[in-house]
Amino acid sequence: MKPLFAHFCVTGFDRDVFLYVGDPAGLKRVRHQRFNKILLPPREDLERTDVDALCMGNKHGSSLIFARETPTDATLVHECVHAAAFLHEDLGVKESSPFEGLCYLVENIFAAFQPRLAKRRAAEARAKKKGKSK
Repeated sequence: MKPLFAHFCVTGFDRDVFLYVGDPAGLKRVRHQRFNKILLPPREDLERTDVDALCMGNKHGSSLIFARETPTDATLVHECVHAAAFLHEDLGVKESSPFEGLCYLVENIFAAFQPRLAKRRAAEARAKKKGKSK
């Protein structure tokens, strides 16, 4: 299946969260004006088979969520928390209400990516069904 690349801009903070699902070699071909190659995970992380997905942050508060296969919603939420935490750490956010800003940020990152993954899961299911009917 064709790789999925999606982008979420954290409005007002000049930070980004990117989502890439597919063959890690395809990351080198990503063309996006705000995609910083510093977000590319180390080769050893890309080759790990013991994790479903991973999130890498850079020193500028932007993040890349990477998965070889379409992640579950639970895995996506887990990685969104990492992305939001990288951003909060970069901005030096101190919250008076425990984690409220972090929770809203995770909600927004997840809401940006979840519909794209749901659509991809549906396409994967159709392709699988089509393959079995032959």
